[in-house]
Amino acid sequence: LLNMSEAGYIQNNETRKYLLDALQLIIEKNFKNLKNNDTIKLLKIISVLVAEYECPWSEIERLYKDLAGLYLLFKERDLRLELNVIFSKFGERFENIQVVSELLSDFNSYSTRRMHEYDFPRMLSAFKRFTESLYLKFTNLQWLPVLYNCLYFINDEEELALRTNASHCVKLYADYLNNENTAIENPEGIATFKGIVLPLICSGLRKYTEDIQNEYISIVSYYVENVTFYSGFDDMKVLLFKGDEEANFFTNITHIQLHRRQRAVKRLREYSSKLADNSVSHYLIPIIEHYVFTDEDKYRNIGNEALQTVGALSQRMSWKQYRALLRRYISFVKANGDKLKQSVLLINELSHSLKNTLLAMKNNDIAMHDSLCKLPKGNEELVSYVKDDIYPTLTKILAIRDEETVIARIPLSEALVNFILGLDHDDIVNLLPGILTKICQILRSR
Repeated sequence: LLNMSEAGYIQNNETRKYLLDALQLIIEKNFKNLKNNDTIKLLKIISVLVAEYECPWSEIERLYKDLAGLYLLFKERDLRLELNVIFSKFGERFENIQVVSELLSDFNSYSTRRMHEYDFPRMLSAFKRFTESLYLKFTNLQWLPVLYNCLYFINDEEELALRTNASHCVKLYADYLNNENTAIENPEGIATFKGIVLPLICSGLRKYTEDIQNEYISIVSYYVENVTFYSGFDDMKVLLFKGDEEANFFTNITHIQLHRRQRAVKRLREYSSKLADNSVSHYLIPIIEHYVFTDEDKYRNIGNEALQTVGALSQRMSWKQYRALLRRYISFVKANGDKLKQSVLLINELSHSLKNTLLAMKNNDIAMHDSLCKLPKGNEELVSYVKDDIYPTLTKILAIRDEETVIARIPLSEALVNFILGLDHDDIVNLLPGILTKICQILRSR
């Protein structure tokens, strides 16, 4: 097929359309199970077809968007250069894409002297050109491949210059949308922001590489302070402390002085009651969670603060978010890996939130500040979750006979007791003695 397309045998425009539609399905699956050489051949075919396919922009726009997403996926030099070729073909066919294709070629340029090294003068010049003038002139369609490139470069562990320039561009996307004034004027931009940028930022905040996570934190901080077209960050403005850099959570959580990071985590806990469930689940817990799991002694005090803060923040989560987080920590315990001890302690902290919620529901006082939100009607689902899911799972883990991990697992009994104490009296009478008996047996055997 490659030979036929390059030799010019595909002359029918209808045939080109069918071929591009077929290749579109492969692109949407991100070229899964294909070797690099096969992927390069397919990209070459697409570049030939794009150059020769006579059609209005509307027919090829979906292909353009899917190919832009591949800049986030492809890491190999040959694949990224082949994408550059395709976008140059787009630029030749459509005038508004010409400037984008030139920018993408510069963003993904490699040194002619060293095989695996970027052409930094060309790349940094392109970043400068874009951030100084072009970013406000671009449409959302032109922004899309630039965003994917930047969100790829932020994850480069070795190149600080690329990380900082890329994160700066992602921040400027907010300025571009602010400049558009309202979501009515730029619905595509808002959709891109919510559907692409924010999910990738949430994912990036979970990176355990500190330098990379710090770039994502700086983006969130910028958005909290400057975004006017999206209300999802408004509750976190309280963490900016009205511009006080000494108190600003986002500034201090990445500060080189560790005592300031510790203070930031503690301050976050103190202000947890003012935060919304999505902010807690998607941004704040991922920012501080890795301190709990770290093995480095210098972070031990921050880890202890983070442990308590995760517990306090969990009280602000929705029911679905809480279940997902608890399920995640339980999976770490089941894996019996190096996160066992910390995961057990986190489950303990989370257990207080569900206990308080169950007690509040029993007392018809669900407006309590330390209760979960977005709960199902009635407490049947919560009670069933404790009795049929949490209790059997944690009891089984606690009963495992393994001398090496028994000390780390014993605190699960505290979590189990907390979960049970939120139930009705009859359930407490039925379930609590079993836990107490089990823990007594474990302690006696020690």
